[in-house]
Amino acid sequence: MDGNKKFSDNGSPLDYSLNEFWEWYASDLMHGPLRGALAEYIIAQALNIDCSSGRNLWAAYDLEYQGHSIEVKSSAYLQKKEHLHLSKRLTFSIDTHKHGAETKHHAELYIFCLIHCKDEAMCDPMDLSQWTFYILPTVEIENLLGNKRTMSFRTLVSLNPTIASYKSLKQGIDEVCKNL
Repeated sequence: MDGNKKFSDNGSPLDYSLNEFWEWYASDLMHGPLRGALAEYIIAQALNIDCSSGRNLWAAYDLEYQGHSIEVKSSAYLQKKEHLHLSKRLTFSIDTHKHGAETKHHAELYIFCLIHCKDEAMCDPMDLSQWTFYILPTVEIENLLGNKRTMSFRTLVSLNPTIASYKSLKQGIDEVCKNL
């Protein structure tokens, strides 16, 4: 949609636009759900995935890349409730779904995205040097955690994921995808 489009009432344009709504609704990028969507967008951009059709909130997984399904999860040392505060324990959700009697994960590959900045005054989720990306095949998560729905950062690191900066993200994902 065109962000400059004005809201209207019975065909008469009003003095506020879609951009103003987006600014009101989606300007706090440290808020968990928005941070998650931002992480998906960052991964899509790194992989040159076309985002022009918008985000599909109902898809079984977040992104598809070279025939591989990807689930993107995010966390941050600074967590947002009423204000930013330093988290004592980093966790990531891990989506599962029932398939008959079995519980399975939606995607073949997980990318865990961490905003590692711990200084509230310096934290800027649009500065991609403040992100670290952890790439892990789903099978490795299932082997250790089965159908658990969350994973601690400590557990993630113990699984020896491929770790990437934004600059090395595509290369890291390509390497992991070769072995899926």
